[in-house]
Amino acid sequence: MDNLLNCHLMDNLLNCHLMDNLLNCHLMDNILNCPLMDNILNCPLMDNILNCHLMDNLLNCQLMDNLLNCQLMDNLLNCHLMDNLLNCHLMDNVLNCQLMDNLLNCEVMIC
Repeated sequence: MDNLLNCHLMDNLLNCHLMDNLLNCHLMDNILNCPLMDNILNCPLMDNILNCHLMDNLLNCQLMDNLLNCQLMDNLLNCHLMDNLLNCHLMDNVLNCQLMDNLLNCEVMIC
């Protein structure tokens, strides 16, 4: 998660209203702990997915095409926890997620 905390793209992620329910997903614990997370965070295509307005329709997002072509994404998609995350309703209680404690300390997280 170190990379995520330092990700300047976090601003965009927080502004994506389609991500509203993602943090309410109890499976978030697992995806955050997924060792493959480091790879997806380092993926240059991550810029596109973070800027996508249609996060609630992640699978239909035109930017998803690029993300799916990312070789680092292959690893994330192979993470069995990802399957659950993709099926998860998406993110109103971002500040209530206990796993987000460290993330809340990130500069970009400050309103």
